[in-house]
Amino acid sequence: MKFLIVGIGNVGLRHIQGLANLSKHNIEFFLLDKNDDYKKRFNQEINKIESKYIIKHINKIDQLKNINFELTIISTTATNRSELLYNILEKISSKFILIEKPICQSINELEDLRKISVNNIFVNFPRRYCDWHKKIKNKLLQGKLNKIKSVKITGGYLGLACNACHFIDLLNSWTNKYPVSIDANGLGEWYVSKRDGFYEVEGDLKVFYEEDLSLEINSLTHKEGLKIELYDNKKQLILHLNNDEGFAKFSDGEIIYGRLKYQSENTHNLLQLLQ
Repeated sequence: MKFLIVGIGNVGLRHIQGLANLSKHNIEFFLLDKNDDYKKRFNQEINKIESKYIIKHINKIDQLKNINFELTIISTTATNRSELLYNILEKISSKFILIEKPICQSINELEDLRKISVNNIFVNFPRRYCDWHKKIKNKLLQGKLNKIKSVKITGGYLGLACNACHFIDLLNSWTNKYPVSIDANGLGEWYVSKRDGFYEVEGDLKVFYEEDLSLEINSLTHKEGLKIELYDNKKQLILHLNNDEGFAKFSDGEIIYGRLKYQSENTHNLLQLLQ
């Protein structure tokens, strides 16, 4: 089984570690990056994986012709993402392709990506395949609780530029409803992110979905744990999820305990879901 990881930064490494959790012996990792700085930076982590599996270091995509990959993960920055993706689709064969977020950096590039007609490309949203969140979703889909009408998410320094999409997608996964408009008037000032060359923003973000479903994300500028609350049309609480304390309490009294797993613990679960 062959895996291609494009872009070996922190996220790329976590995906490699996650796939290394598979209980298979015939795994080959192909690591594609424009430079080999990661070899020194992640020397210890890569050596540990290389003791179990084959790792090949690649610096040009043309070196990957005639190889059939089970999964390709694109974990580069979003710069020139559509150009990279088209290049990958043209030159390599992969059963599944996973893209990290943000998927691109402009509306024009997004429109360019929408022209791609293949159906094996997915965007990575870990809550969709995390065991804890799958149990929560299954409980919500049983139909025994009142219908979700609104969701409120609160936490400190959530980083909405990078992370709001996780929560927007989470509500879609629970309800199968799609967002139709966004109110960003409550956002604060942009500031320099910890990631070199990136910016972040906190504040209030409101997202409106089909059938009058709504989501409000309140990202505070002080330390506070992530909490998610679901309400019905009478503003009665359906679910209170405390991420830091690891529990989800429902209106019928049931509590589901768990945690959002790290990517390094979870990518193999995604692969099994895709297969």
